[in-house]
Amino acid sequence: MALKDDLNSIKKELSTQEQMIEGFIRGEKFFKKYKYIILTFVIAIFVYILYQYISDSIRQRNIKNSNELYISLLKQINTPQYDFKMEESLKEDNPNLYVFLLLARQLEHNKILEESKNLNLDPLLRELINSNEKDSKFLSDYNKILEAYALLKQNKIEEAKILLNQIPNISELRQIADNLKHYQGR
Repeated sequence: MALKDDLNSIKKELSTQEQMIEGFIRGEKFFKKYKYIILTFVIAIFVYILYQYISDSIRQRNIKNSNELYISLLKQINTPQYDFKMEESLKEDNPNLYVFLLLARQLEHNKILEESKNLNLDPLLRELINSNEKDSKFLSDYNKILEAYALLKQNKIEEAKILLNQIPNISELRQIADNLKHYQGR
């Protein structure tokens, strides 16, 4: 009986080894058949990761350079050696910071509006610039949000919701108003 059990265990080991070798052979055949597709896929992933890394590095460097340029222009804002070439460079690199620089220089509002017309600005910044005009609703909507938040802190939830409902659907602040409606004063 022991001999029979030994033979059965040897057969099981051999069949297990056969299955393993068979799996390696199948894997090798699969790899040989699709090696160019697999290699192309691996290279594409590597190129994509490399592209993301390089573009992120360039973006971070541009942000850093724009911030340094903005800070240096702010330092010399009221001095006779103010560099208008650096200002033009900032205008090309980061139009949003350029508009903030114009605001810091305390130029006339009409000049700032004229300068910012053709620039690709953040919509919220554009709305802030236009807020001095009579037909701008941005600051009134913003004030309603602040008032509603103060009411929510005082647990006057219904009054706050009424105030938040007055903000039009086309306002940039509508999402904030909708979020505050769900706030229950906790």
